[in-house]
Amino acid sequence: MYVFAFIFFFNSFISAFQTSDEEQKLYDAQNFSSSELRNRIFYLENNSINSESELKTINKIQNGVERDLLKSVIYKKEGDFKKQFEILFSHLKSYPRDLFFYDELIYSANASNNLGKAEKFLKDNLKSENSYIIYFRALYNYATGNIKNALNDFQTASTQLKFPDVYYQLSYAQRAAGYYDKAFQTLQKGKSLLAKNDFDLPKFTIAQGSLLYLSGRIKEAKQFFETGLKEAEASKNNIEKIKSLVNIGIILDDEGNVYAARDYFTNAINHSDKINSIELSAFSNSEMGVSFSLTNELADAQKYYKTSFDLYKRINDKQRLAYLSRNIGNIRINFADYNSALTYFNEGIKYSGENKRALIQNYTGIADVYHNLANYSKALEYYELSKILAEEIKDVDLQADVYSGFGVLYFNLDKPEKALKYFKIAEELFSNTGNLFGQTLIYHKLGITYSELNDFQSAEKYLNSSIKTAKETGDIKNELTAYTDLAFLYYLRNENEKAFALLQKIIPAAKKYELFELLSLQEIISGDIYLRKKNINYAINNYKEAVKEAKKIFNRDLQIEAYFKLAKIYRSLNNFIEAEKYFLNSVKLVDNISGSLSNNSQIQISYFANYIDIFDSLTDFYISQKRNKDAFLIAEQSRSRNTFQNLTNIKLNSILNDKAALEKLYELEWMLNSGIYEDEEIDSIKNLRSNLIQQISSQNPAAVKYLNGIGNISIEKFQESLGKKENFVSIFVSGNYSQYFLITKSKFVSGRINITRDSLLQLIYNISPYYNPNYDDSEIYFNQDLFSLNAEATYNLYKKIFSEIITKIPRNETIIFNLPPELSAVPLELLVTEYKDFYSAYNYGNKNFLVYNYNISYSPSFKIYLEQKKHGARNNKSVLLVGDPYLENTPNLYAARRGLLDDRDLFTRLSALYPLEFSREEVNEIDALTGDAVLLLSEDATESNFKKNAADKNIIHLSTHSFQYKNQPLIVFSGINDKQNDGLLEAEEIIKLNLNSDLVVLSSCRSGLGEIDKAEGIIGMQKAFYEAGAKSLVVSLWDVSDKYTAKFMAEFYKQLREGKTKSEALRYAKINFIKNYSANPYYWSAFVLYGNDSPVRLEQTSGKFYLMVFISGGIIIFLTIFFYRRRILIQNS
Repeated sequence: MYVFAFIFFFNSFISAFQTSDEEQKLYDAQNFSSSELRNRIFYLENNSINSESELKTINKIQNGVERDLLKSVIYKKEGDFKKQFEILFSHLKSYPRDLFFYDELIYSANASNNLGKAEKFLKDNLKSENSYIIYFRALYNYATGNIKNALNDFQTASTQLKFPDVYYQLSYAQRAAGYYDKAFQTLQKGKSLLAKNDFDLPKFTIAQGSLLYLSGRIKEAKQFFETGLKEAEASKNNIEKIKSLVNIGIILDDEGNVYAARDYFTNAINHSDKINSIELSAFSNSEMGVSFSLTNELADAQKYYKTSFDLYKRINDKQRLAYLSRNIGNIRINFADYNSALTYFNEGIKYSGENKRALIQNYTGIADVYHNLANYSKALEYYELSKILAEEIKDVDLQADVYSGFGVLYFNLDKPEKALKYFKIAEELFSNTGNLFGQTLIYHKLGITYSELNDFQSAEKYLNSSIKTAKETGDIKNELTAYTDLAFLYYLRNENEKAFALLQKIIPAAKKYELFELLSLQEIISGDIYLRKKNINYAINNYKEAVKEAKKIFNRDLQIEAYFKLAKIYRSLNNFIEAEKYFLNSVKLVDNISGSLSNNSQIQISYFANYIDIFDSLTDFYISQKRNKDAFLIAEQSRSRNTFQNLTNIKLNSILNDKAALEKLYELEWMLNSGIYEDEEIDSIKNLRSNLIQQISSQNPAAVKYLNGIGNISIEKFQESLGKKENFVSIFVSGNYSQYFLITKSKFVSGRINITRDSLLQLIYNISPYYNPNYDDSEIYFNQDLFSLNAEATYNLYKKIFSEIITKIPRNETIIFNLPPELSAVPLELLVTEYKDFYSAYNYGNKNFLVYNYNISYSPSFKIYLEQKKHGARNNKSVLLVGDPYLENTPNLYAARRGLLDDRDLFTRLSALYPLEFSREEVNEIDALTGDAVLLLSEDATESNFKKNAADKNIIHLSTHSFQYKNQPLIVFSGINDKQNDGLLEAEEIIKLNLNSDLVVLSSCRSGLGEIDKAEGIIGMQKAFYEAGAKSLVVSLWDVSDKYTAKFMAEFYKQLREGKTKSEALRYAKINFIKNYSANPYYWSAFVLYGNDSPVRLEQTSGKFYLMVFISGGIIIFLTIFFYRRRILIQNS
């Protein structure tokens, strides 16, 4: 459904057709009658003219206003809006009694950026009661987006000037305010003032059709547009003919008849160019762009949009620029270029003024961007704004679309219950309008939502309703779509015969109408039915046919699904050559699509998560073939791809000054991976991409390695990048077994671990109640007693999973673990490597932990580790220390841990945060150990101050609260005296920080947790800080004791100051903590290191440190002498 379909033309075009002879007679007169002037204006506007010849003739006219008014029409056609304005403005003080004069004056003022002069004139005539000045003021208010005042002025003018054009302009002000019924009636009043065959008639008819369309009355709208076309052709009104052609084309697009629609748009473009109408050409090109966007031909769509955008900019039509900003923003979203998309949407908001319809569309565009960036709170904020405005203007279709958008948002967030609520509201709205097209779509969404909720009865009911309404509107495509989903529903209910019979019934129709996407899906469902019946050969044929049909419409998702099913069948038949071929076909397509989504984190992650089974299956296939190197490379290829690609994009953005070139590169990448271009076009795109890369590389040599990327490199290339004492360990877990991979500088070793995924999870659950899925640990504070680590269980995990690997690694070397999702929240340092029968599982003092023997760090993937490893120690020694944030309205109690939260609701949680008693002490001790440090404490520890000071710091240390809210990590800052930010630092905000930090330490509870994705790993703070530019992070995996964390962190920085690597410093900090404080892993093992392991440069000893030692020593000596002398005095007395 078009939500930005119809145009408002500022000038009320006057239209009547005269022959050349008749027009010449008019010119010969010294003065025109009102009707004669209208006829001459119509002739100039609606025909291709020789401007030079016409101007010569017009100059013969003696009446200055009439002469200059006609000349202004020619200047307008030539695009010389400055000259048009100047010639008209010179007559304004004479108050011409011609509405067209004021229409053209405000039009030219707007197009030539001279509205300021119009404003000054109106201020000078503020108290004027001249009806024409009131009309002029109404036009000015409309042009500047002040719809409320425009309405008042047009209403006043309409009581004095009983002309059709006044009602026409009033109707558009009412329309902009959302009063569609009033606007329709106003047009009817104006229409009643016209003669039966008046040439202005089609203008009113078409404007009424627009209102019917916006109200969801599509059939009636089409009738009005067709009537308007006939009226325009009868009166030879080319302007209104073009408008009716475009509007009919819009409805044809709605009906799915895109090729017929494009014929109408092409006709309109040709007519617009013929009569040299910039405005109509812009309109026609815009809607052609919409048509191409409907068929996902985005490059073509963008071409037409930009042509239209440039034309509208020439005439400075803010309303249409607002809508086009939305359209181009949508294109940039599809190209995964979110910065550009936000720029267009924000421009659209500026252009919108008080136009609520345009505001809604740009607000929802911004919401879509935030949705894709996983900033759900912002997305919902903008959806809510859209909803409020849609309800205000009572545009039912827009309201329904917004609620449907809410539904899709929650459906994609795996919240079908909440999605259902919004879909039901949209259903009610569509039912009130009688918009069967909208009803068809919403019934279908309800059907698949109920199917997701396993309410198959309701799902069947709504799918049948969708089929019924589609039949009523003749919507063949949506009818067959709903039938296909109904067949799949039968399959899910094991009603195989019923599903198969329905497919056989609808497949001929899908073939007849060349609905290749549906045909592909139908073939897949048929194949699934045959496979369930063990009829393998038929299933193979169906899946191969599905691939053929999907290729016709470049649908790679269906190709992937069919390829994967074929791969599994051939593997089961021991036809390993064919199995590998189809596995690799699937992987290649997933890589192509996923790669084009790299700037769209949430979408890429969600998309790839749907296909991780393909990579896992291929990894398993290679392991079964003893091809362990290939298995590792496929497993590596599947892990944290979004983080790695975002790191690459961040580097490119920081290196390149020419952002337009980078934008074009992203666009070409999308085009290559979109799958919608023919071979010849792809070759051309590849050449353009190659030339662009060469151009960028010559200007920015540092960008070369990021433009080419690491790709899927060999084991040998990996090994070359490792240090002599670095050992990379990766674990692959399947339903039936596990496999380890060990890579060092000189060897590659892989071996089977005979433990299933379920058995591994049980081993983890036994370690501590903290890992027990029966607890909702977000509501429970796990202190040392509740955490209750079982040392015997950690030994069992070590023995069954890691012992064979560890024995192959010399002691005191470094291990970089790349862990599967099952193990991602377990710090392996706490594993016990020896255990005797007489040991107590809860006495930790006599246990040998893995941390005693190795330096340990973690990485989401090998490629990310190598990328972060490229950046060695920097000379920059600057440090940012943030701690002890001031928390308003909190009890005068101190928290024993960081992130103490009493309720799941965000606001309740924030009000339950307590001050951190030892945070100030922690930060001051670290400050004494470092050199060039900036301290932000208490009221100064605001989010704004952090953002101002973070970018250039080599080390950032945050000692504050953090917690997970709906799987989204948040860091809490002081909320006092911060007007720019809310005191809650979210992942999406972190990514924008543009850091260059060697080390970020998040000394707060659960800062290393987040949503766990099957392929991406933990999506939380470490991912966000990586993408912000941090090279390494220290984060915590559970609630941490405030008091002991302060001591632990001071020890960690002491070790760093001695020049140790980060993992070595963390290791010795843990060992010394065990010796000096407690062997309980609860206190020391929560903090883990991700990323670059190189040492950091700190001042060896700061002057502040020596001063503190000196002062402390002096105090101790003074007190010793004082008490000694006091004791002597007492004894003597």
